[in-house]
Amino acid sequence: MRKCSGKNIITLRNLRLDDLNFLLEVRNDDLTRKFLENNSMFTYEECEKWFNENKPKWFIIEINQKSIGYIRTNGNEVGCDIHPNFRRMGYAKQAYKIYLSDKTYADLWVFEDNFAKKLYEDLGFLETGKTKLVRGKNYIHMEYKNTNYNDENINSKITNKIFIGGFGGTGSRVLTEIFEKFGFYVGRDTTTESLDFCRGQFPIVFDRCWRRKNFDELISYIKLNLQNNHKFVIKHGHFMFINNILRDNFHGCKTIYIMRHPIDMAVKEQYIPHKKYGNIKDVNNLDAKIKYYIKESIRACNDADLVIKYEDLCFDLENQLKIIRDFIGDPNLKLPDIDIKPSKTIGKEKDLYDKYDVSMLGY
Repeated sequence: MRKCSGKNIITLRNLRLDDLNFLLEVRNDDLTRKFLENNSMFTYEECEKWFNENKPKWFIIEINQKSIGYIRTNGNEVGCDIHPNFRRMGYAKQAYKIYLSDKTYADLWVFEDNFAKKLYEDLGFLETGKTKLVRGKNYIHMEYKNTNYNDENINSKITNKIFIGGFGGTGSRVLTEIFEKFGFYVGRDTTTESLDFCRGQFPIVFDRCWRRKNFDELISYIKLNLQNNHKFVIKHGHFMFINNILRDNFHGCKTIYIMRHPIDMAVKEQYIPHKKYGNIKDVNNLDAKIKYYIKESIRACNDADLVIKYEDLCFDLENQLKIIRDFIGDPNLKLPDIDIKPSKTIGKEKDLYDKYDVSMLGY
């Protein structure tokens, strides 16, 4: 299992006017200028004029909301400069991976003696054969092409990016295995048999973002740890809370809510989302927990692009596989062979069912 990176997760945000002093501190550094084609120093007034006139699509690189560098762009051309205090720590590679995660093409220029050339090769950049002489040294052109993501993928009606969320114990692992049999990358290299994406570290990152009410760090974390950015189905229960955030940050993605009768789940003591995210005063009150599970299940059903019931997977599997295939959008996919053994706890809490209205959930 590949260990997920969870510490010092970087984020990218748009360059603002109030970032210019920091930008110049990095840009005017001697070592930064040594490896730039234009090695001039700039004043704040010149930088401000450039910013206002060009409205550059540059990005500030942050760790825990502290600026450590920036991504510079000019059309498809890209570059990255890191503050001297944060160099040689792998942050440039993380920033490039996030930036390139949804790009089909990018290019750059690099001096032949720049140690960053090896980084670009590791990221997938290749020399094009074009060079020019700058200050007596070869300046080499390199380009990045994502061969797994082309115009056919962009225009296709097939859904290739899917997030599965749901309360613990609802059958999300079984559902993810179905998608794996349909040929999707499911993040198995980041997890255990549970198939929770980046199992242990993910909830830690999620909870930090939940407290801040800002999920930029989590989005960067997902992009950094995905090994296939363009055809994946990954699952973690927490995805049920952030459907719209996922859609905003992963173009063309869809979300699935995997559901089981909420009362069956609420009675299990090991499941505690109501304690973290429910704002319930008495977390040991079963009635309050059940009502929370019902309320959140209704919300998640409304937010998701598809709702799958665990009970239907158990007792109406073939029809559910057809629904999933239709959701993917590829009628040529062969329905996979899969055996699902229903949980012995299905319907165990039926004595409580009549006490709560779950008709909106189809129970």
